[in-house]
Amino acid sequence: MVLNWFWEIELNRTGPDYLFFATFQPTNAPQLAEEVRQYPLPGFKHYRTTNSPCWLHNHNASYDLYVDEYHYEQVIANIEGKNAGNVWIYDLITVCGSDLKIERGYGGALGGEIETDLIVKLSYLPNLTMLKWAVVYGGDGYNYTNMATGTSTAELLDYLQPYH
Repeated sequence: MVLNWFWEIELNRTGPDYLFFATFQPTNAPQLAEEVRQYPLPGFKHYRTTNSPCWLHNHNASYDLYVDEYHYEQVIANIEGKNAGNVWIYDLITVCGSDLKIERGYGGALGGEIETDLIVKLSYLPNLTMLKWAVVYGGDGYNYTNMATGTSTAELLDYLQPYH
C-alpha cells in the first residue's frame, strides 16, 4: 500500500503548509515537463507561465503550473498581477526545469492521491533520474522544516511504502 506523500506531516500534526520537492538530472528537464503534461491530473488546471517569477528558483522563468480548479482563477490572477489576494488553502504542482514542487497550502483542498500517484509514476520512469527529494512542512510564520529527505527513488518509494 502506498501512503500519501504527506502522511508523516499529518501523523505528526505539523504544517500548516505541506511541500514536496524533487530534483531530477538537469538533462531530464524536457522529459519531466512532458511526462507531467501527459499525466491525468483530475481536479487540476494547467497554466503555462512565460517569463514569470519562479518561487523554486527565485528568478523569472517559463514553467508549467497545475492549480486546483477551485482556486485556479485567484492564483492565476495573482501570478499575472491582476488581483493581489491571498489564497490560503490550495494545491499547486510546479514543473520548472528539472525540478518538481508540490505545495498544499494549509493542507490543501484536494485529496493527496493524485499527487502521490504522479510522484510514484515519475519514480518508475526509466527516462528520469531523481537526484534528491524532500517532504517539508511550515509556513505562515513557522520555519520550513524537512520531515523526510532522500537521494534516490528507491528511498522515496520506501518512504511511501513503510509497511511493505
